[in-house]
Amino acid sequence: MQKPALRRLDEISSRFKITLNPQQKDESLRTANLFNRIFAWLYYQRTIVKMRAGLFISHVTPFLIILLCYNSLVLSQEIPTVEYERKVYIDVDYTFANEGLYKPYQIREIPSTKEKVVLDVGNVCFYVFTDDGKFIRKIGREGRGPGDLLRPAYFDVDDEGDIYVYEVGNERISIFNKSGKFLNSFKISRIYKANLFVTQKREIVINLPGRGYFMTVFSREGKIIQEIGEIPVVHSAPSINSMMSAGTPFKHPNGNYYIFLEPLHVIKIFDESGTLIREEKLDNVFPYLPSKESHTKEAEKMEKNLRNLTVAGAGIVKVPVVASTSWFWDIIYKNNKFYALPVRQTLGNEIDKKNLPIFVLNKDLEIEKQIIIPLEGELKGYISYETGKIANRLYSDRSISNKNCFEVLSDTEDILFPYREEAEIYLFTKSK
Repeated sequence: MQKPALRRLDEISSRFKITLNPQQKDESLRTANLFNRIFAWLYYQRTIVKMRAGLFISHVTPFLIILLCYNSLVLSQEIPTVEYERKVYIDVDYTFANEGLYKPYQIREIPSTKEKVVLDVGNVCFYVFTDDGKFIRKIGREGRGPGDLLRPAYFDVDDEGDIYVYEVGNERISIFNKSGKFLNSFKISRIYKANLFVTQKREIVINLPGRGYFMTVFSREGKIIQEIGEIPVVHSAPSINSMMSAGTPFKHPNGNYYIFLEPLHVIKIFDESGTLIREEKLDNVFPYLPSKESHTKEAEKMEKNLRNLTVAGAGIVKVPVVASTSWFWDIIYKNNKFYALPVRQTLGNEIDKKNLPIFVLNKDLEIEKQIIIPLEGELKGYISYETGKIANRLYSDRSISNKNCFEVLSDTEDILFPYREEAEIYLFTKSK
């Protein structure tokens, strides 16, 4: 929950000698974000006039308090905005080793060398570049054997530069060193949302809801070290239950585990032993993004297209519309911060399809700032509520990597962004 907003609500409720329990506070903040700013401000002014005239009722309801404090609440949640400008880091015409970028999907920086590793899902391989974008080597090739790649969906690197990649086609994690030598691979169960996080101890944290837990921690050899957060049954069909528990996991240097659970609209934090220590609604953390209710309302408009989806292991089922929403293209952890790129380029009540906000959060889930990066075109991916696209996005392994990923550089907070539509990689730097 945003501390300034909560503090302001506490101040006003205390002023009028009203006690709100945690649920009422949560509902008050969530409801406040749904009101139109102008309406709330006018109501606020009118109420103040009534108060001065002695007409204020002693037993003020929580709903009226929301109207009284909303304008201050919005102002208290204003966050700094930093605008970036775009440069081309790797051009579409740049050729190397008799080839070039085809569908660059994800990029990571090797901390020790500042080299950049690019996953190209079109050429089904990794490319390694110098810090200034010069080609060094190619890693991997398409196939099913050891060291081969088949529909790679997501990867991460450790501090030494080893590459850990999840392959949808081979249903495994494969590990390469930074020179391209294949080190190891091990099988895992199905991933419902492309995700993978490598800790400082070189352990691998993955969201594998089919195992019944929000997070599973593996060693480099594929041994399960720990499973964290038992998943409750929210749907009778196991496949739907797993899909609704899909998320993006992290391990903070302080030992706590974080997971962003978009279908459930919450962020859960567990301590190192696996005990849940905090649960926060996405609506509270990201007040400027569409709420769960607005996501659901839009999905319900398309509900007729969701009635007869055939799901493996579940037969013909009706997909819960809440589970069909996506909040973020990508979330990463760098520089002791979380960086979140929302699917809907929403700033306040305006939708800007060419300027993307990246929200920067600290470990307490407080938004410290938003970074605005300019694109010439709208991002594309499977975010529609049409039947075929939902089935493709949620249940087809072939489309699990159809998202938009980015990287934040450790020294400068510059941003690298692979843009598949143009087969280029952009570098975004702070505007001068």
